[in-house]
Amino acid sequence: MNQLPEMEKTEGNSNSQAAKSAPPEESFLLEKTVECKVCDQKFKTKAVKSGKAMRMEPDRDLRPRFRHIDTIKYDIISCPHCGYTAMTRYFDHVSSLQRKLLREEVIAKYGPLPDSGEKFYTYDDAIRKYKFSLVNTIAKKGKESEKAYACLKLAWLLRGKAEGMPEETEEEQKAKEAVRQEEERFYLQAYEGFTAAMANEIFPI
Repeated sequence: MNQLPEMEKTEGNSNSQAAKSAPPEESFLLEKTVECKVCDQKFKTKAVKSGKAMRMEPDRDLRPRFRHIDTIKYDIISCPHCGYTAMTRYFDHVSSLQRKLLREEVIAKYGPLPDSGEKFYTYDDAIRKYKFSLVNTIAKKGKESEKAYACLKLAWLLRGKAEGMPEETEEEQKAKEAVRQEEERFYLQAYEGFTAAMANEIFPI
């Protein structure tokens, strides 16, 4: 009984030391040059160095996990010149009609996202980019599977954000619960989107 507080203290010190010894997130990143397929401008975007991050056991729904970095935050590209935003796998695949729609519905109305100026993407930065990618996908009349995949990754990002949120006070608990509820909403949208895609799109999705 008397040893329990000492054990908790030791564990707390161990976790604190591990956090201090963890490499900075920016050490996993590089600046990658990309050419926007909508405005033809070249720019640099943050990407994870190949082989740098150590893979860990994924979540039950296959959400990927890596030690010291959430790689999902960097699987998104947003042009700082015109605002065209999409997940990496979709960024280069834009038809001439979609470019026209994006210029009319995104560039003319929204423009580029503000740059936080950080050396790495915070969860809020990444969530903002993924939400804007949904705006882009809807504007260009993208497939249900693309929208569903963005919703799934948003749910995973919100889960990651919640995992790092404190919950010592009632206010902190409410803030964390709000993030969890938003995660559930995007998770449901992903499920509905993939269901529709399986019924209407040509495989592989």
